[in-house]
Amino acid sequence: MKNAILKDHFLRPRGMGAAPDATHRAVAKSEVCNDIVRMTARIEDGILAEVRTEVYGCGYAIAGASLFNERARGMSADEAARLDPAGIAGGEGAIPGHHEHCVGLAHRAYLKIHADYREGK
Repeated sequence: MKNAILKDHFLRPRGMGAAPDATHRAVAKSEVCNDIVRMTARIEDGILAEVRTEVYGCGYAIAGASLFNERARGMSADEAARLDPAGIAGGEGAIPGHHEHCVGLAHRAYLKIHADYREGK
């Protein structure tokens, strides 16, 4: 893993596990490699107060989930939905093309949470 940001998050993942007081849950599975991200989140007054993930997959999926958890926590629910996985990992070219889907898996799980939140579920 050449990307220093992703390597740091792989070696020292943040926000792993399940949030005990979650208001929302989602699962995202890669159709390419079968990696799975389970996400739990607590949204309070429109703010993503807590977000945690359980990852069953490669180092890029772990790093992407950790990075998403760290960056999204404390944002508004809508701001977190607009995060760009490649952008938070260092911009275009920061993720090897064949691992982009792995890094973005946590964001896909969050988009399901965000949709439920917007629908009032």
